[in-house]
Amino acid sequence: GVESSGAESAVKAIAEADRVVRNVEEVRDVLRRVANAERLSQRLETVFTGGDLSAVADTLASLRECLSAVNHIPEFDQKMKSLQTADKKLEEMAGPVLAAALEAHDKAKLLDASSVLDRAGRHDVFLEQSTKFYAQNIGNLWSKCMVHQANTEMERPEKSVTSKSDAEQEQQNMTTKLKSTTKVSLLDAKSIPLLEAFFVELFEFISREKRWLASVVPDRDTQILA
Repeated sequence: GVESSGAESAVKAIAEADRVVRNVEEVRDVLRRVANAERLSQRLETVFTGGDLSAVADTLASLRECLSAVNHIPEFDQKMKSLQTADKKLEEMAGPVLAAALEAHDKAKLLDASSVLDRAGRHDVFLEQSTKFYAQNIGNLWSKCMVHQANTEMERPEKSVTSKSDAEQEQQNMTTKLKSTTKVSLLDAKSIPLLEAFFVELFEFISREKRWLASVVPDRDTQILA
């Protein structure tokens, strides 16, 4: 009985000691992450100022990993808000880089930007910014077709334009009219050529870009140009 009681007490003491050790290790790990988070937060301002997208992404990834262990602690709410602000800055930095790579069909730069954003834990930014780039280009195609339509209207024989200012006013009137076209009146005689020209341009543009994207990022081309 005495030996059995002594053994049980020893086991309990060992279990308690193990629990204390684990608690100490957990606290030590949290403190280490806290120190790293503070250091990385300070470094983040420096790398943003330097404009190095890759350095920003790596620092953000490390900071995100550190804060993931302490995001339940109220005292770190401010640090989490700082991370969200940094994420927005990353998006602003990545946008022009991705747009330039897409515009120039620069495979190396596009893959590099994609890799950088993946490392930062923001692969969603690649899709969002790429989709935004193509939406803007499609809008530009529409504007181009509208201007062409307006110019065509001005050049018709029945339109007598006597001065440069008259011509500019005529183009402005036509562009305003086309922009305000409603769904109901979209298929009038003047709008049909405009739509035909736009869809021809749009088909060629999307076909060309999808072929290029499929050769560079085959796993994402349909997501960008769905």
